Amino acid sequence: MNLEIVYLYTSLTGEEVSADLARYYKWTASRFCDSFIKYCSSSANSRLVVVATGGEPLDGNFVDLLADHGPQYFHYNGTGRDIGAFRAYASRTSADYLMLLGSACYFWCEDVIDRTFDCLVTNEDSVIAPMASYEVRPHLRTCCFATKASILRSYPYPTNSISEVYDFEHGPRSLTNWAINVGLTPLMYTLGDEFRLEEWRDPPNVFRRGDQTNCVIWDRHVDIYRSASEETKVELEGRANGRN
Repeated sequence: MNLEIVYLYTSLTGEEVSADLARYYKWTASRFCDSFIKYCSSSANSRLVVVATGGEPLDGNFVDLLADHGPQYFHYNGTGRDIGAFRAYASRTSADYLMLLGSACYFWCEDVIDRTFDCLVTNEDSVIAPMASYEVRPHLRTCCFATKASILRSYPYPTNSISEVYDFEHGPRSLTNWAINVGLTPLMYTLGDEFRLEEWRDPPNVFRRGDQTNCVIWDRHVDIYRSASEETKVELEGRANGRN
């Protein structure tokens, strides 16, 4: 059994794209690269896959830094943003398990890949994620999630438009709701435990609570909460707790 770590590399160009946004995605790719090399490059039973979107050549420094770690590159220019790209890759891979990370995700602690692999093997009929929220409706945050490749291939609804991509995360046809309806278990996991839907907001330091160190992957929304005022933190945590 093997696990592929699938990272979404986003490159944006064109007159409609601001220079600030293009620089932001270049910076997030660099941050992911640095964090992977520091915390995850020696993990067993896994390999890195970079799914490149946007149609532009990858940044040379990004490619050079990862060269010693043998990543596989997959180019996607279709619809559906991150979820469309992940599903396209899942339709082609022979890997048993996928850990899927959006452009703004990054590692900050050790043992995440091995822990993810162990959690998937132990909970085979599951979809797992390091962050969950009750905002809108209870859902695993799909900026980073992991599951069997075959499970992702089985998700039956389209994810072509922006609204369908949002629906995949927290809509009535979310990955979480679909998993429950077909008898799978959506789990939030930390380095030391797993939690079912009704427990997602119980632990300390989860998404939008405390120092968020129970989230084994961080992303831009973790960063936003961390840098927010105390008043804004109360509002953001309330949303994640389901007080919409």
